[in-house]
This record gives sequence, structure tokens and C-alpha cells, in this order.
Amino acid sequence: MFCSQCGAEVADGEKFCRNCGAEVRSMVIVPEEEIPEEMPDEAAEAVTAPVQEVPAASEPEAPVGVDSKYEYIMANFYPAGDKMKAISFYKRETGLDIMEVRAVIESMFDGTYVPVPDPVEVKPVYSPLEQYIRDHFDASDKIKAIRYYMDETGADLTEAKEAVEKMLQ
Repeated sequence: MFCSQCGAEVADGEKFCRNCGAEVRSMVIVPEEEIPEEMPDEAAEAVTAPVQEVPAASEPEAPVGVDSKYEYIMANFYPAGDKMKAISFYKRETGLDIMEVRAVIESMFDGTYVPVPDPVEVKPVYSPLEQYIRDHFDASDKIKAIRYYMDETGADLTEAKEAVEKMLQ
């Protein structure tokens, strides 16, 4: 049998894919010789009806904050003891290798995990002059940007050239 999410081979009896952590939906295959020639109408309809995939319950997005993935797992998966769903969630959120994810989830469930703050994206703050040059000029307009910088600051050509080249990197 193969995982419907990632296509990895799944051993018989497994409830979750070892590769991606997705729940394995089992399928019963009845050999043709065991199907009676005359079936009741409702059984025939069941055999010929298209299989409808039951959508998995969607999980809400993890909140952003101090180790939000840890908080989300502890609130939603830990109380039910659902390590496999926690592994699936954490792998999807982080993109880490399945073995790393498993180790992190195990540590969360056994109480040895130390929460760490989520990384914060730090955007550089530019002076109004530098922001204007970044917004209005590119490498092909370097000479115009240098002239603009010289007019605005009174800098000489060498100083303006160095400053603009640094801004346009």
C-alpha cells in the first residue's frame, strides 16, 4: 500500500505514513471469486459507486508568538496523546527531516523540550534619503542616483558613488 499524501510505501497495518505522518486510509479489496454473482441491489450500488474521499479535518494555522508551534501542539495534540498528528503538523510547519521532527515531538510529550522564541524577521530601517534611492533607482540608474545623492547631501563624487553603490547592493 502507498501513502495518498506523499506516495511512500506503507506497511500493512500502519495507521500513519512513516515518511510524512499522514493518516493512512485503509481499503478493503475483495477477490472476485468471493463476490456472489447475484448481489442485492444496495450491495451492487456500493460496489459500483465511486469512492468518495473524506476530507481530513483541517487544522487551524499555528499562531505566531513565543514558540507558537509548541503551544499549538501542547494545546491540540498532547491532551489526546496524538503524537502522529503532532509529528505531521510539526513536519509541515518546519520542513525538518522526519527523524528530527520525531525527536522534537518525543521531547515535547515527555516534558524535556525547552520552548524557544519564534524567530523574528528584522527588516532594515533606512534613512528617508536611502529609502528614496532604493525605491527610485537601480543599478542601471546609478549615475542618476549618484547625482541625486550629491544634490541632497552636498557630498563629493567619490563619497556619493560609494554611498550609492552600498545602497544599491
